[in-house]
Amino acid sequence: MFRPISFDIKKTINKYGLLKQTEGAQICSVYKEILVKIKNRGAAKNAKPLFFKNKVLTIKVTNSAWAQELMFEQKNIIDLINKKLGKKLVERIQFRI
Repeated sequence: MFRPISFDIKKTINKYGLLKQTEGAQICSVYKEILVKIKNRGAAKNAKPLFFKNKVLTIKVTNSAWAQELMFEQKNIIDLINKKLGKKLVERIQFRI
């Protein structure tokens, strides 16, 4: 009987406890994509994702001006990430300078 390879990949990921790591990587990737769309490539260069843990996405910004600008967009970014991934994974964004 034929099984899609995605079944075996998901099973292996769960077996070795890598689900959270793969979700974090997906979230960071989607964040970059969304930031370029709603802002520009300059924003993506000045605000890079560091990690995702406990429903909080941590972003490294080059200065406080970028942190403040992105704080205003935080809810929109969170909504777009969760929509793109099809589930509510991100609840908050934290900015570090």
